[in-house]
Amino acid sequence: FLKGFSATITENFKYYNIFLKDLDNNGVEELCITFPPSKGGGINLKVYTHTTEVQELGELHFGSGSTQLLYADSYPGIVQYNVGGGKDWYKYVTIINGELSHTYIWNEYYTDTPEETGVSPIEKFTEDEKLISESSKAFENNQQISEFPLSELK
Repeated sequence: FLKGFSATITENFKYYNIFLKDLDNNGVEELCITFPPSKGGGINLKVYTHTTEVQELGELHFGSGSTQLLYADSYPGIVQYNVGGGKDWYKYVTIINGELSHTYIWNEYYTDTPEETGVSPIEKFTEDEKLISESSKAFENNQQISEFPLSELK
């Protein structure tokens, strides 16, 4: 798969990194490529899969330079963590119906205390308490996904 994909490389991929991960737990590792956007900060994530041919599943832009891609022990997808706007953001990246997808898991506000606002510093977007717990642990334990430079395929 990687040899076939590397034959399609026509651009300068100096700042591109890759990793393989089965994002939807179907037994096929997807090729995940991270790269800088053409304008602004953050990173982009483009994902490909293969059966008999290479197929792009989608692309996401994470607009913060603080973005980290983490793995959660019991979930096949990626936990995306970043800081911005006075809070820590946690999102879950996976494949749904053959397309790359991401959803908010939870946020933790750090700019105001609950005593000042009367509001909990934790904002949950899912009822999946296990995913919330594992995403928090993934960040605390620095469970970053290992990437390597795409240029090494050439």
